[in-house]
Amino acid sequence: MLNIGEFARTTGLTVKALRYYDEKDVLAPARTDPFTGYRSYGTEQIRPAAALSVLRSMGLSTAAAKRVLEAEESPDELLDRHRREVLAERERQDRIWEEGRAMLEGYASPCALQEREAAPLPWVGIAVPLPDGEGEDGAHPATGDSAAADPGAKAAAGSGREADTQLELLLSALSAREAAVTGPSWSSFRSAADGAGVEMVLAVGLAQPLRPEDVPGGLVDSVVSGVLPARTEQFVRLGPVLELGPELTAPHPGMVALLTAAGADRADHVRQTLVFGADGESCAELVIDVH
Repeated sequence: MLNIGEFARTTGLTVKALRYYDEKDVLAPARTDPFTGYRSYGTEQIRPAAALSVLRSMGLSTAAAKRVLEAEESPDELLDRHRREVLAERERQDRIWEEGRAMLEGYASPCALQEREAAPLPWVGIAVPLPDGEGEDGAHPATGDSAAADPGAKAAAGSGREADTQLELLLSALSAREAAVTGPSWSSFRSAADGAGVEMVLAVGLAQPLRPEDVPGGLVDSVVSGVLPARTEQFVRLGPVLELGPELTAPHPGMVALLTAAGADRADHVRQTLVFGADGESCAELVIDVH
């Protein structure tokens, strides 16, 4: 028999770990002295204890390692599944690293701001409230949530799909009524009318102001419209939209540059616009009206 210290040195497990595995019924000692509580282990336990040490070093949970030791699950299947999980996590971490480096480089080299004059533009859109938790802790999605990290691409996925569907229905209805859609399409975020939440707006420009009779009855509660007046726009062109995962919630470098110049209290006025170049390639712009 080996005392717990000798067994620990033999198997590569610490004394603390052996006590823990005993408490969790993963690796019980061959004998525990009823008076002193001292644990003793048999030589036949060296192999499973060493295997346990290896499994834990490979990153398996205590419960998973126990299933392997007790032959409750095929070791090959369990290890293969764990390997896939490890590789997926490694890929996730690598992606965050690359995305983070790109974001930091963007902060270090501020995006160039441009200005242009824009004519009045009637518009129509769909407004949907963001679920609770988006914009948590008072963070406006346009400045502090993942929506701004990759503008519009991941903003409120569920709400975005709902707004997309409703906007398609609205555009179909407008087309049937020969209401010409023109100009850019954009998304924006704004405080809800009751001040208690945030809405996402998906909008398109129109040739003429929206007529009430052009709005389908089922969309009346979601449709918003207006006219952007003649204005000076300040904008930053993002080029190909930087695809980010949900872990990075910091604002896009372009958003930082725009709001640094215009003021963070103008976040409700930022529009993310999709524009097309002469070559037909699309890119995103973040736009704010300054005059």
